[in-house]
Amino acid sequence: MRTSSIRCGTTSRVLPALRQAGLALVSVLWLLIVLGVIASGVLSLTIQYSEIVATAESRVHLRFAADAAIHNAIHSLLTAPANRRQSVNVNGLTLGEISVDVRVVSEAGRINVNLASPALLSATFAANGAGEGEALSIAAAIADWRDADNLRSFRGAEGSDYRSAGFRYLPRNAAFESVGEIANVKGVNDVLFACVAPLLTVYSASGDVDLGVAGIEVRRVFDWAKDKAWQDQNWASHDDERRSIVNPYSSSYGTGVLSLVATAEDARGIRLGVLATVRLTRNRQRPFDVLRWREYFARPMSQRQCNAESPS
Repeated sequence: MRTSSIRCGTTSRVLPALRQAGLALVSVLWLLIVLGVIASGVLSLTIQYSEIVATAESRVHLRFAADAAIHNAIHSLLTAPANRRQSVNVNGLTLGEISVDVRVVSEAGRINVNLASPALLSATFAANGAGEGEALSIAAAIADWRDADNLRSFRGAEGSDYRSAGFRYLPRNAAFESVGEIANVKGVNDVLFACVAPLLTVYSASGDVDLGVAGIEVRRVFDWAKDKAWQDQNWASHDDERRSIVNPYSSSYGTGVLSLVATAEDARGIRLGVLATVRLTRNRQRPFDVLRWREYFARPMSQRQCNAESPS
């Protein structure tokens, strides 16, 4: 009897001890799991942070390379005689693992939103997807935006029209300060703006377009307008096949406004673009004025879905 009672007493003491040891082991295992999760999270954050730092560092290098390429291109233009700038080859740069492509565009070959006629403005929108009535209304709204009065033109829009439509802004009643303002004009949606913005400018000195230095998309507007006899106007056209490579300067373009677009890319495929618009001068002390100089991102025209509609 005494032996049996001893065994029962020992068992009653051992079982709680084993139970406590099991609980302690489970707690340790859970602690190890939690620590593992935390360590994994810290490692993931460290890797992400390292990638962010590396990307930021790459962007700094890309920006310096793009700026250097633009300065190099401007130097090449300025050191050439004014009447021979059309023959200057503006090359990109290769700096270590970074390659930079530079493209030069004359603002004289773009459509000035402050000076262009309503017919040219409406043709620009119609050739890029707007219907006839829509294009005419947008052109009239642009004219109302840039004029100094509050009198609504036919098909146009003044402050009261913007208020009734729930817009948070009103027409400037002054010249557009940037092409980006066109996005605020009544009737201009995001798709239309993306299509026409690369064709527009506020920097050229005339409402006329120099088709000799215009890009293919601007020349397409004139060809489209001529083909449709848009607004019964006489439209100049340009032979795209004979001018498949558009020179960014005319022989008489000794001074004027040029936009230089530099696209830099490194070995990792990280890209950065810089857009600089400068006015060339004849002043040796200050050979050019900077009108804008900033980073940019532009979608390729093929991604903008810019389809011309036939006038109805």
